[in-house]
Amino acid sequence: MTILQFHPHRALAALYRPLALLLGALLSLSTASGCAKDILGSDPSTGLAVTVRKGPIQPVAREGEDNSAPVDGAVVFIEAGGGGDTTLKTDADGSFHVLLNPGDYVVTVRVCPGTMGLPAPRETTVASGQMVELALECDTGIR
Repeated sequence: MTILQFHPHRALAALYRPLALLLGALLSLSTASGCAKDILGSDPSTGLAVTVRKGPIQPVAREGEDNSAPVDGAVVFIEAGGGGDTTLKTDADGSFHVLLNPGDYVVTVRVCPGTMGLPAPRETTVASGQMVELALECDTGIR
């Protein structure tokens, strides 16, 4: 008699693999759609400085101590209010700088490795000659 064993991690992997492929395809389409209306600027003093961190990283937070860590490889989608978009990834220190044309933008973290929850999309306005600093934090689920 053969006994079949259920392996939940294999079942989840089989479920998530097609979803990951679909997400990758959608991200590549959204990046390509950014070509329709270029939001990338050329003024080195105008744009966004984005930092993505994850936290908490310890179950007990101590006053005055940072309980977060930078996220390497977070995928961030930037959409212009007047149309156009771009997708970028954070570097090892969890950040990137992007030169943008002045305007209104919605910044959304789409993928945040090592976390369970994504931050809400953030609206921001970039004025000419202004480098807007934007800090986003993903939830690790540690409590």
